[in-house]
Amino acid sequence: LVAIAETQHPAAVQTFSKTPPPTFAFGPKNWHENVIPVINLISNTIYNDTNIGQGNVIMMNPLDATVLQSLWNYTSTNLSDDGELTGGAYEVGNIQNKWKVLVSPLVPLGKAPILMKSSNEKEAVYCLYYYQPLYVSPFPLQSVPSITLKSRYSKTLIRKEGIGLLKLI
Repeated sequence: LVAIAETQHPAAVQTFSKTPPPTFAFGPKNWHENVIPVINLISNTIYNDTNIGQGNVIMMNPLDATVLQSLWNYTSTNLSDDGELTGGAYEVGNIQNKWKVLVSPLVPLGKAPILMKSSNEKEAVYCLYYYQPLYVSPFPLQSVPSITLKSRYSKTLIRKEGIGLLKLI
């Protein structure tokens, strides 16, 4: 997704510096608030280019997510009953009830794809198609100490205009 956003939809690629400039006197937390207009610009570029909707999902590395988690309008959504953040690669928060924030260590550090995710499947941007059921490997089974279950799938980007990229430096 990162490579696709960089090469196929460069109009929706923007950069934000995590470090405030030396002349900024209000500290990193207040500086991080400046990422919101950059995310808005990417989201609105997606809307302008797709004519469907704004970018509303941000995928981030956990180390980059600290920038968004420090925002005043960030709300954590996946807390357990005792108030602890539950683990996993899924939605962990939202910003202004406008952008869902998905966090995973699989997302490259310094790059945050922003996608348009519509509730209408006809407006899909990215699809994952399962086209073959699970099969056993190695096949046929022989005297092998372990087996692996595998599945083939296909993934495709339907609308390259539905993805943008926030580069954090």
